[in-house]
Amino acid sequence: MRLTSVRVRLTLWNMAALAIALLCFGVGVQYTVRHEVSASVTRGLTERAQHLADRWTQGNRQMLRAIPKSPITANTDPSDLFRGPRIVDLNGRPLVPGAVPPVWDRAAAERSLTGETVFSQVRENGYRARVISVPLRRGGRMEGVLQLAYSMQDLNNLLTAVAATLLALLPAALVFAALGGLFLAGRALAPVRRIGQTAREISARDLSRRLPVSGNDEFSELAVTFNAMVARLEQAFQSLQQSLEQQRRLIADASHELRTPLTTIIGNTSLALTADRTAEEYRRTLESTDRAAATMNRIVQDLLLLARSDAGRFKLDREPTPVGELLERSIESAAVNGGPTVHLEPPDPDLEVMGEGHYLVRLFANLVENAVRHTPSPGQVSVRARAEDDQIVIVIQDNGEGIAPEHLPHITERFYRAEGSRSRSGSGLGLAISQSIVQAHGGTMIIESKVGVGTTVTVRLPRAPTEDSDLSPPGRLAGRRAAR
Repeated sequence: MRLTSVRVRLTLWNMAALAIALLCFGVGVQYTVRHEVSASVTRGLTERAQHLADRWTQGNRQMLRAIPKSPITANTDPSDLFRGPRIVDLNGRPLVPGAVPPVWDRAAAERSLTGETVFSQVRENGYRARVISVPLRRGGRMEGVLQLAYSMQDLNNLLTAVAATLLALLPAALVFAALGGLFLAGRALAPVRRIGQTAREISARDLSRRLPVSGNDEFSELAVTFNAMVARLEQAFQSLQQSLEQQRRLIADASHELRTPLTTIIGNTSLALTADRTAEEYRRTLESTDRAAATMNRIVQDLLLLARSDAGRFKLDREPTPVGELLERSIESAAVNGGPTVHLEPPDPDLEVMGEGHYLVRLFANLVENAVRHTPSPGQVSVRARAEDDQIVIVIQDNGEGIAPEHLPHITERFYRAEGSRSRSGSGLGLAISQSIVQAHGGTMIIESKVGVGTTVTVRLPRAPTEDSDLSPPGRLAGRRAAR
């Protein structure tokens, strides 16, 4: 075990806390024992002294027989040092002749002659004692002082024994606390070791591992928090992988789409430079080069639009825009000679959508163009619009070849086209751009299709406020209608 480990540090802190607690406990025990024994001695001396003083007052002098008549020497037994009472008269002489010494504490005796009961401490042959000095009266007249003493040797021995016992128990208690602390800290930190072991097994290639969660304590909260963090990392890592894969595929598809017009431009210019051509041949070469350059420009513009959408810089200048005008302009820009018939059901002239006209024309033109491209002649594409509460619903439906179910969830992905459709025209960005425009306007786009039956695209966009609505900007709608 390392000295810096949490387990060892917890054990050392527990030992230090226990040592301080035991020391405080020992000091408290010492103080309590001393106080209680001292109080008990004081009560005993007071009761005995009062009893003897009462007997003196009543004229009973048999108590004088207990006064020692022999002198105290260094060899006197400690139990005899403070035996019996000692009495002196007003002049400090022993009332019992031959009693030596007369009193234990002469200063306390002199204070007691004033009528005060005095407690004092004395030392006799190296032993301490508690002394009480009581005035003696008879018939209301002061006759002398009575002193009683109690040896404090037993108290000192008791306190010494208590201190020795506590000091002997302290090392044993600390050893027991160390062993118990190491065991309990090991049990308490076992979840941390499991968390660390599992965390070491988690790698960037496998973020599916989770920490074990047991109980309802701080470690379980830590495990839950760590698992939530790993889940977020796993989700972010998956999103990053998907983003990188999408970027890789985007670059590959963009390179593929741009290679064809670039090849056309290089081929035309190289062919034109190999020999002299007629004016008509140069014209056809320039027309072909111009179409290829226009295709490249459209792909680049589409990619820039999608990049702005991804970066959150798809800013719109929204205003009420007539739906009928939007759909007519969209059909005109998407019309294909010799293709299927595009039928527009004229919507209500007052039907307006809240959005930016330029992008909305691009949205519906992409959808109509996509429907026309996949509907062979003499098929039909129908476009209709209606209002539903606070939304405008635009439906573009064709009876073309349809989309297979396995491709339907992916058709709004960039450059995604069903297998075998590479030969068809289009960059594969139209539906992705349409989806971005719809989302930027706060709408939804749903695509439904059946192979051999056709495809239906339903777009829902926010409806512009009417004249009676409180949401209508003052004067804007009236001005637009007056202008029309």
